[in-house]
Amino acid sequence: MSTASPTIDEYLAKLPDASRMALRELLETIRATVPGMEERASRGVPFFRYRNRRVVGFGATARHLSFYIMEGEVLRTHAAELHGLDVSSTVIRFSSAKPLSRRLIRTLVLARIAEIDRALERSTSRSMSEKR
Repeated sequence: MSTASPTIDEYLAKLPDASRMALRELLETIRATVPGMEERASRGVPFFRYRNRRVVGFGATARHLSFYIMEGEVLRTHAAELHGLDVSSTVIRFSSAKPLSRRLIRTLVLARIAEIDRALERSTSRSMSEKR
């Protein structure tokens, strides 16, 4: 019995048409925003990695679709843009009838990338200071 995670395409193939189409658009927007990110799936959640850090992921349940911002402060700092959406600390829930806009997806992905870059730059700066 294999415990390997399914690929993102395999994950999408198992979904109902409406969910698959909405998440396929989300996926294509993520891929176009930051080409070359590592794509993985863990615990049934497809996600993207950049510089060995989790960026965003997505999923589907019977009740809604989800767009995950894996860590950080992105959703809090973009609260005004998320007004009216179903948001918690790390997830935006939406439906195939009301998908997220490409502009919003790009904004959040790029904000998470910038957050990762800043954190790694701070870490590198601290390491360099400690070596002196």
